Amino acid sequence: MMRVDRTLLTLGLAAMAAPAIAVPVPSPSPAPLAVDARRVIAEAFGLGQAGDCRGALGKLDPLVTTLLPGAERNSVQLLRMNCLAPAGRGAEVAAVQRELAAADPKNPMVRGFGVMIAADSGDMKAAGEALAQVAEQLPAGLNGITGRLWRAVAQRLSQTREIALRDRISVALARADWQPTDMPQLRSDIAESAIDVLVRRGEVAEAELLLPRVTAPESLFEMAITRSHAPLWPQLADKMGPHSTRAVDAFALDRLAAFAATPDDATARLGAVRALVLLGRYAEASEAASSVRVVEGMDEEAVATVRLDAQALGMTGGRAAAVARLQPFAMLDATRTPVAVSGVIALAETLDEAGRAEEALAAARQALTRGAAALSPWGAGWLKRTEICALSTLGRRAEADAKAVALRAAATDNQAAAIEASLCAKQADAAEPIAVKTLATADGAALIADQFQPDDALWARSGSRLRALWSVFLKRPAVKAAFEKNARILPESLWPLQIERPIPRASSAGDLPTT
Repeated sequence: MMRVDRTLLTLGLAAMAAPAIAVPVPSPSPAPLAVDARRVIAEAFGLGQAGDCRGALGKLDPLVTTLLPGAERNSVQLLRMNCLAPAGRGAEVAAVQRELAAADPKNPMVRGFGVMIAADSGDMKAAGEALAQVAEQLPAGLNGITGRLWRAVAQRLSQTREIALRDRISVALARADWQPTDMPQLRSDIAESAIDVLVRRGEVAEAELLLPRVTAPESLFEMAITRSHAPLWPQLADKMGPHSTRAVDAFALDRLAAFAATPDDATARLGAVRALVLLGRYAEASEAASSVRVVEGMDEEAVATVRLDAQALGMTGGRAAAVARLQPFAMLDATRTPVAVSGVIALAETLDEAGRAEEALAAARQALTRGAAALSPWGAGWLKRTEICALSTLGRRAEADAKAVALRAAATDNQAAAIEASLCAKQADAAEPIAVKTLATADGAALIADQFQPDDALWARSGSRLRALWSVFLKRPAVKAAFEKNARILPESLWPLQIERPIPRASSAGDLPTT
């Protein structure tokens, strides 16, 4: 089953295109210049600050041709570099950045633009190497890098198996304590990724220092079920608290306060809905999410909010209510709203779980056809899983078997989907080698350990038919042995209570939540 917080992994990189860098226009250099040059630069700076980059370049272009290499020319080129892309002259940015990188290699802004240029060219490995160098050598250069760029780089590096580079960047970003302005919640995700790397290296002390930054209960859950994190299990148990209440309360206190302060902010709303679902307050979660509509052009936060609302509605009104909330995703154009493909994946899966196999099959096939350009191989794998499960339910065994064979042939795109589809098709023998191979490594175990967890170990238990297949699968001796090597079932003392819990309040000391 696909988690709500892995929405971006469903997208192909073309669908994830976003401004890679958001650097403020620098102040004019105080280096001595001719009076007229200083005046021109000051005027151009003012135009740039006002958003008139064409006007700024109209003043800077003639000036730069008169300047020899040196601080004065660098100042002008910095201003030009910031304005070229907004003025529709993005093709010229790389040449200006190369000149500045040679003239002023320690300038953080210049180095940051190097990351952007590599990413915009599609060379994510080069972008990753540049990002690692900036994070390690000039952390100030991270100020303009966006969280969306890092996620695109990380996804491509994962897909191309450039794991060492991805891990190097994660650790460097965590050591720099980077918190991108467009996605401040990534600070927690980056810390989680760095902890994964550090514990596998045996650098437990540094990993433990990063643990306070990880605030998402779902992330703590994942670390608590993978054996690579065993050195941190005592600290994780303490941070999570009995039945995970301590982690949920701290998360909810922060997210609900943020939403109260900025009720119109999409990220704050998403955090509040997540918090209310974790607290078991499903009706209130749906109330908080009710204003978010499924429409063309909706963003990632809106999609995730609707998916969480569907989860909450499933707990209060059954799967029919969840399906109704997700149904509009099927009407969206994936080329215009690529992030919506995760909503269609959730719709198809929910239809299948509800026993509406014909509708599930139609939704999955429509999404695979109409959303192909926006889907990553990982996202497509989930839709193919639903297609196979639906065909199996409908008794169309020959079709299901053939498609399951094809999905297993590409199992590295999405191991969980390949295994789950095979279980639906009653091909557990064929699924077993994939599971054993995946569980043989810490990275692989992190990908599928959550699938084996029983319903009782989760928030918002749904009585999933698909999850039940994994529980039976785990009884196979070879699968059980491989699972125990690198994963575990969450201890019952950490299983969430299936009750509606009170809204946490700050203690009188102001540092701990109380309920």
